[in-house]
Amino acid sequence: MVKPVANDAIARVYSETRSVHRTAAAFGLSPQTICNRLASLGISRSQPEFSQDERDRLVAEYEQHADAGTLEILASSMSRTKQFLCRKASLLGLTDISRPKPYLADSTRRSVIEWHKNNPHPRGAAGIKHTDAAKAIIAEKAVAAWARKTPDQQSEIILRGMKTKVERFGSVAPNVSRGNWKAGWREIGGKRNFYRSRWEANYARYLEWLKSLGQIKDWQHEPETFWFEAIRRGTRSYLPDFRVWENDGSSALHEVKGWMDSRSRTTLQRMAKYHPEQKLILIDKTQYSSITKKASSLIPGWE
Repeated sequence: MVKPVANDAIARVYSETRSVHRTAAAFGLSPQTICNRLASLGISRSQPEFSQDERDRLVAEYEQHADAGTLEILASSMSRTKQFLCRKASLLGLTDISRPKPYLADSTRRSVIEWHKNNPHPRGAAGIKHTDAAKAIIAEKAVAAWARKTPDQQSEIILRGMKTKVERFGSVAPNVSRGNWKAGWREIGGKRNFYRSRWEANYARYLEWLKSLGQIKDWQHEPETFWFEAIRRGTRSYLPDFRVWENDGSSALHEVKGWMDSRSRTTLQRMAKYHPEQKLILIDKTQYSSITKKASSLIPGWE
């Protein structure tokens, strides 16, 4: 017979861990049971407000712990959950999906090896690989299945995939370096972002300079994705480079574009059609050159 778990024991462990799942694991109970017991005790599960001291500590220590794979330790020392700190780190621009995670790969490898030592393959297919003929059949069936879908169904699947990518990674476009565009992570104005070109990074520095002079209120890099829901082919979304807030509270989107190809023209045309309420300012080669001449020598870190 399982011995009942006392409410005071649940309250004590939850106060130490601040985690329903950890508390449930400690007693062999379900998370829902822990939630119900906490509610009956009148214990709030909301996280305490994130203080400025906690924010400063997270900014100072996040990268070190993220690189080492020890965010659980940092979270425990701050009486927070790892998930909570990761959400805050993302909002502060501290996260980097391209950060190498050798500790994770090694841990996963050991876990997989250990599991297979004690468990048969779930489908009895250990060591079995698809033949080239089997791969060809699978590919043929996948192509046929796609062809059976209507254009609207195909369009919906593609759009759903694009939106999922934006939700997970913040952008449809990959965070990769391309040639001499100098794409990469940079910290500008206390904000760590992935800039897709040297021009984009310099324009961020320019906006931060304007902010320091009191000429603009604030700016944000890649603020949000705009969708063209009625479009079924081609460009279906737009992620602007910046949103800039003026001192009077108004704002506009700023797009840094050294040269305009057909895809870029189509994107801006569709943006004007489907989101006419958004003011968009294009920073082309002429304007960028003018900014460079005026401000590059005054702004630290100009590339």
